[in-house]
Parts: sequence; C-alpha cells; structure tokens
Amino acid sequence: MNEEDDIDHEKVNYEDLLCELEAIEVIFPEEYKLLTSKPYKIEIQINANADPDDNYLKMLLVCEIPHDYPNNIPFM
Repeated sequence: MNEEDDIDHEKVNYEDLLCELEAIEVIFPEEYKLLTSKPYKIEIQINANADPDDNYLKMLLVCEIPHDYPNNIPFM
C-alpha cells in the first residue's frame, strides 16, 4: 500500500491544481506535457535556443505535484 492509497480524493481541491497546471501550460505551450493525473505529473522541456538546428543545451524538468499542493512543494 502506498501513500496515494490513503488520500481522500473527495477533500482534494483538484480545481486549484488544474488552474496552476493551466497557467504553466500557457507559459510553456510547446514544452508542456501532462504525464499523469491524480497524482499530477508534468514534464517541461526547456531549450536554450528557439532554433532547433542551433539548440545544444536542453533541460527536462519532471515535476510531481502532491495532492496537498501548495502546502507541500512539488517533487522535481
């Protein structure tokens, strides 16, 4: 049994979490990818240069958002 099994999903404010995720998606429309829902896990690929032929530096951010966010910070 893992920690997610103990969550009372009726008490989780998923609407606020979705608003936060939508804001991130607006900022990074091409880079944002939703990996899982409830618990939410996202991926954002940030490129150093907009030109794909001249882009030698990239960062992949994978973020797990806890059900009690913002009381607990995301795991990155």
